[in-house]
Formats: sequence, structure tokens, C-alpha cells
Amino acid sequence: MHTTHHTPLPDESTTSLVRSGASIALGAAAAAAAPAVVVTGSALLAGIAAVATLACVAAASVMI
Repeated sequence: MHTTHHTPLPDESTTSLVRSGASIALGAAAAAAAPAVVVTGSALLAGIAAVATLACVAAASVMI
């Protein structure tokens, strides 16, 4: 007769290594706004780029 010993698995951590959608969106917005400020010198254009990027990332996260 063959018996196996099963050890219980440790509880999995509740924290995830995957970043939240909000942090990804904010990082993408900052990455989109920085070149707009450097190239054009316009804070308004940088804001528009950041908002457009936030909208696109939000739409993508809803689709996923």
C-alpha cells in the first residue's frame, strides 16, 4: 500500500506584484506629458497629452 504525505501549502500573499490600472495610467500620462513640455514648452499641450493618454489607458483597461 502506497501512502503519500501531503504538506499544506502556505497561505498566498494578499499583495499583488501587478501594478494597479491607476498607477499605470498615471505613469503613462506623465510619460506622455514630459516630451510635450520639453518640445513645445506649453503646459496646456502637455495637459492635453496627459488627459488623452489617461483616457486611452482607461479605455484599454476596461476592454481588457
